[in-house]
Amino acid sequence: MYNQPQSVTLQTAIIIVVKELSVRMSSFSATDITTAIRNKCINGELEIPELEVTTFYSDDLRYDIRHSVVNGIFKDLWKTGVFNPEFILNREISKSGEYYIYTPLQINNVTNPIPVPANVICNSISALRASVDELSRSDATERIRKYLNNCQIRKFHPTLRQVQSAIKRNNVSTGWSCDEIGDIICNCLGYDIDENYDCPSLSQVVTIYYGL
Repeated sequence: MYNQPQSVTLQTAIIIVVKELSVRMSSFSATDITTAIRNKCINGELEIPELEVTTFYSDDLRYDIRHSVVNGIFKDLWKTGVFNPEFILNREISKSGEYYIYTPLQINNVTNPIPVPANVICNSISALRASVDELSRSDATERIRKYLNNCQIRKFHPTLRQVQSAIKRNNVSTGWSCDEIGDIICNCLGYDIDENYDCPSLSQVVTIYYGL
């Protein structure tokens, strides 16, 4: 029986994985977190639309999950003590002196997700709001910008339909049409679009106009 993958932001994926590692491992590193997130995406347990940069040519290349980004977000969360309601993560430098080892203490059997305090700001990547209501223009623009930045790195040119799908959360529509998304891409973010007049949703994002 096919199980629908849970659609989450990268920050939420990190919180999910840290909770799991803290239960089944005596200690772990940020590299373990990155590896676990990648494996969950490959196994179809999670999907992270903001990092999706290509179609299903290969499941292990579907998401651009960079360790430097995961490490940055995790450190921001750790510094704010966001995990403390369920457990404490003690940190010490590894024997090699190259990375940190985190040891969970005082774990409680809490099944609800850890809430992220409103004042938590991840400098590496903004926490994106998922809502069943129509997404605000500023939030939609931010999701689109991040997705297209990742596409640029991988030299992938998505269609408007792919962008529309990528900015969903939990498989819920944002309320933005392909035409409206195209307007944001061109007029707010400065990209060029190769128009497909027969099927506008298949119009392709191509280049950046650096004059903006």
